[in-house]
Amino acid sequence: MAHIIHIRKDEKPPEDQDWVLLERTPSGRYAGIGCVAHAQGVTFDPFLTEDWEATISRAVDWADSRGIPAIYVRDRKGSA
Repeated sequence: MAHIIHIRKDEKPPEDQDWVLLERTPSGRYAGIGCVAHAQGVTFDPFLTEDWEATISRAVDWADSRGIPAIYVRDRKGSA
């Protein structure tokens, strides 16, 4: 199962591994805004939702089905 890792607003996921990135938008919705799957050449389709559980579930399912180890959750306030 993919690990959930919280990062600060100014941090980025590592460039040398596969990941999914989730953020909360200024409007309060949750966004799955990016993924890099270097070995497979696939990307996570961006999406918006108002439900955190649905956001995490979608990201975990996608990551697990592709062996992607990490889901990064970026904090809007600048500290994780």
